[in-house]
Amino acid sequence: MTNDTISAFQKIHEAIFDCTACSDKGYFVIAVQPAWDPKKFQRTTPQRWGMLIGQAPGLSEQQSGKAFQGRAGRGWEKWLLEAGFSLEQIRELFFKTSITKCYPGQLHGKDRRPSQAEIDLCAHFLTEQIAVVQPLVLVPMGKMAIQWFFPEVSTLEEVIGEQLSWQDAGKTYTTICLPHASPASAWWKNPANQPRIKKASGLLYHLWCETAGKRN
Repeated sequence: MTNDTISAFQKIHEAIFDCTACSDKGYFVIAVQPAWDPKKFQRTTPQRWGMLIGQAPGLSEQQSGKAFQGRAGRGWEKWLLEAGFSLEQIRELFFKTSITKCYPGQLHGKDRRPSQAEIDLCAHFLTEQIAVVQPLVLVPMGKMAIQWFFPEVSTLEEVIGEQLSWQDAGKTYTTICLPHASPASAWWKNPANQPRIKKASGLLYHLWCETAGKRN
């Protein structure tokens, strides 16, 4: 871990916390304090084997200031545990983030999906995080996150369970997509889609077994 890496990551998080781009444009968002503590940096190091990428922070994340704290986070965790990862591995191997960084509030009693304009204003933070973290595997979760990486995708059936590649700044990243594990989502509850989820999480575990030691 170089001082340059630490400095770059800290600057990204400070910029996220200070950003007012969406609210300046009139979009309702509630800022979420990024989980950054230099004193605990060895436990929160940005260099991870994989990167889990959700849609946006939810109410649980807004209240705790930590990523993947809600029921959807526990759903994704369950899939990875069933694939063979231990709870400790999930926490240590994966950096957790989202397409947009602020809680977008609720609409009709559900977490509001960020608009395309909000995504466009915020997504540069994600590309900056990827450039610093340099994960071996990207894991976009949910249709919004998946379509950010692969705009041409129209259905989850096209990509869940497939090993894909995504390129940015001359680098190619292995990419495994998962559905959104929200209790409100009917897709992952459909028995016909369970084999796709099992295959996707199994691919992740297989890739980890193949690359163990390359990133820890």
